[in-house]
Amino acid sequence: MSIRTAIFGLILSISFMGCEKDEIIVDDNIAPPDHTVSALVIETYINKCYISLLGRKPTVQEEIEAKSTLESNNLSEESRRTMLGPILQSAEYRTKLLETQTIRLLTLPLDTADLNFRLFILNDYLDDPINAQFENLILAEIARLEELITTPQDVAAGNLSMAQLHKRLVNNLFYDELNMGSFNLVVSLYNHFLFRDPTESETQDGITMVDGLTSVVFYTSGSTKDEFIDIFFTSNDYYEGTVRELFYRYLFREPTTEELNYHTVNYKASDDFQELQKAILSLDEFVGL
Repeated sequence: MSIRTAIFGLILSISFMGCEKDEIIVDDNIAPPDHTVSALVIETYINKCYISLLGRKPTVQEEIEAKSTLESNNLSEESRRTMLGPILQSAEYRTKLLETQTIRLLTLPLDTADLNFRLFILNDYLDDPINAQFENLILAEIARLEELITTPQDVAAGNLSMAQLHKRLVNNLFYDELNMGSFNLVVSLYNHFLFRDPTESETQDGITMVDGLTSVVFYTSGSTKDEFIDIFFTSNDYYEGTVRELFYRYLFREPTTEELNYHTVNYKASDDFQELQKAILSLDEFVGL
């Protein structure tokens, strides 16, 4: 190696060393918010929420307000819950909720004219002396029908939990006509709310209770149809079924064991169906992140 080459190499090495920069770390330097969530993700999420809860896309004004809430907080989970709040408290949501559940359980929306006509017939029966021996049965049927008639107003006022609404929608003459007999009633409740058939022992215990004899369902004793329905809609299995149904509806999958336990415990403790919806609809998985 010539002296000239050696000197050139030394100079080049020193030059490269001089170009290296030391990393500068500033204490307590907080990085600015990451506004990398795309507008498309936010718009898609807003649309999914409105379609899932109201069956329609948001209006222009609703979309503007929802975007403002989400974008100002970079689509944080808390901002999602804030955005969902007004939707879940709206009159339109409650109307849609009642319609959806009524069609699901009774196949048709509640017909006020039909309900009042049937109430008129029952009162006519009650006034006829020939039906005196059936007075208690007729009065019980009238009470169930009157409760069903007031259901739309009670739902609109936010006076019913989902469990209470479900009880009204299955404890009436319309549900009885669709699911005639003790066997069909027991099986239909398990199918509608637990998404499975009852076991042989569950079927027999349920039929026994509905038919007026003492038996045990979900570790609770009862001896009437009303007691069977009350026990069913306060059972852990019922609340688990609701959690599973919402995971299927919104995420198209079964909840994991941990998810099922967590949401079931919270839902049963609060009995707040809207909070359960909010918890699932604000998940990253539903957003698409």
